[in-house]
Amino acid sequence: FGVPVIDGVGAAVKQAEALIALGLSTSKRGAYANPLAKPYLGALKSFAPGTVAAE
Repeated sequence: FGVPVIDGVGAAVKQAEALIALGLSTSKRGAYANPLAKPYLGALKSFAPGTVAAE
């Protein structure tokens, strides 16, 4: 038939290699930025980062 066949796994690996070679990463700006820190209040206050666990 003369129809080209593309190996899906090989194509995916080459795509991943190309993205790594370009040095691309996940966006850190705008809507994709990390969420702002929120205070721990009420019953969850003991789970706040930097607090010492009660013994």
